[in-house]
Amino acid sequence: YRNCLRKFHYGTDTQVLLYLARTHYEAEQWQDCKKTLLRAIHLAPSNYTLRFDAGVAMQKFSSSTLQKPKRSADE
Repeated sequence: YRNCLRKFHYGTDTQVLLYLARTHYEAEQWQDCKKTLLRAIHLAPSNYTLRFDAGVAMQKFSSSTLQKPKRSADE
């Protein structure tokens, strides 16, 4: 998707950015997903689908961060 975006759409097609964000989401790469969606929101601020998906990605990132095991004092 990155190559397609770079070669054919000059990095400005929000639909391809949404596809790229979905691949990051499925690979559980939450920060890359959020960054891609925020870039798409910058290009199309009136697209509420992008805003909703960014919120879901941020929620998944925060829940995965909070579920990491805590280290004990012995480690």
